[in-house]
Amino acid sequence: MPRPTVSVTTERWYGRLPEFYRDADAQEQSGDGYPLLRYLSLLGDQAGEVETVLDRAAAGELSDPQRADPAWLPWLGQLVGVRMPPATTVQAWRDAIEDGASGWRSGTREAIAAAARTVLTGTRYVDVRPHEGKTTGGNPWVIAIVVRADEAPAPLSKVADAVVSAGAKPAGFALAVTTFVPTWDAVDTAYPTWQAIDALATWAQVDSTGAS
Repeated sequence: MPRPTVSVTTERWYGRLPEFYRDADAQEQSGDGYPLLRYLSLLGDQAGEVETVLDRAAAGELSDPQRADPAWLPWLGQLVGVRMPPATTVQAWRDAIEDGASGWRSGTREAIAAAARTVLTGTRYVDVRPHEGKTTGGNPWVIAIVVRADEAPAPLSKVADAVVSAGAKPAGFALAVTTFVPTWDAVDTAYPTWQAIDALATWAQVDSTGAS
């Protein structure tokens, strides 16, 4: 009779038995054959699943939002306070947890930006400005969120909704989301020479030229 397929753990247990037990088990013709191996697999296969989970956890795989099984994401999310709507895609879950969109960093500029990025496309540029005068009229209780027009969702209110849903908005504050369109005219005005551009730390500073 064919030898049943069992877990690595069961095979390890079975291999530790005296050889004459294993020979007798292989020669047994009752039922489906290999009664002793099948008996061990009742516990060994389940123990093997637990062992696999423990090995993956020890290797950091199940605590890494980009590698963990989808079923683990809600648990990982609650560790950092990330809350997402039921229809959220698996990748959006992974990104939100990795960015730490809420939880211990709730209300910070980094948390607000990370939450806003979940609904943006392209470079996902976000500039979070506390009580920015040009955008909100100087109201200290309004937080300005500036994004690129070509990367923003429709309607634009989805940006603020994402911040609220992630629990990243600080209590008592309102959110004002605006867009900007980067133009070469603005770049030429801000950086008239290539030397001025070369002196910048990142190209993202050029991309954000014109945001106000």
